[in-house]
Amino acid sequence: MSYTVKQLRVGMNMNQAQFATFVGMNPNTYAKKEQGKRNWLAKELIKIANACNVKVEDIVLDYFFYPKCSSTMNILKERKQNMDEWNMSVSEAMELTHKSREFIINAIQQGVMPGSVVKGENGRRTVHIPRKAFISYMTEWNMSPTDEVIEALFKKYTNK
Repeated sequence: MSYTVKQLRVGMNMNQAQFATFVGMNPNTYAKKEQGKRNWLAKELIKIANACNVKVEDIVLDYFFYPKCSSTMNILKERKQNMDEWNMSVSEAMELTHKSREFIINAIQQGVMPGSVVKGENGRRTVHIPRKAFISYMTEWNMSPTDEVIEALFKKYTNK
C-alpha cells in the first residue's frame, strides 16, 4: 500500500512532511510507513483516503490486485485537474483578506487561519490552504463589522 499512498502524495506535489500534515499524521511516522518500515493502520488509510478524496478501497485494492498501476493513476490525473477546487494559493488568500504574504503564513502557523506550513530542509516554507476550510473561515468566523456597528462605536467614543 505504501506505493499507492506515495503515488497519491507525489500526484499532489507534496513532500512527505507536507503530506503527513495534510492528512493529519506525524511526519516521522508517515515517512516510516511510506518506506515500508512500519505497517499501515486502517484509521491511517481512512485519513489518507478522506484527505485525498479517494476511496479506501482504491488504496487497498490497488495494493492487492493492481500494484503500481490502474485506478490510482487515473485518480491522480483527475485529482491534479481538480487541485484548484480543493486548495488555495497564498496569493489567492492575500486577495481575499487584503493581507500580506507574511501575515497569511504567520496566521496559518499560529492556527488563526486554516492550513499548514511546512519548513523544508532548505528553509523554504510550503503552505497548504484547504479552500473549503478557508472560505468557511472567511464567511463564518472572520466577518467584518457592519456599518451600523461602526457607526454605533463611532458615536459612543466621540459622544455624538
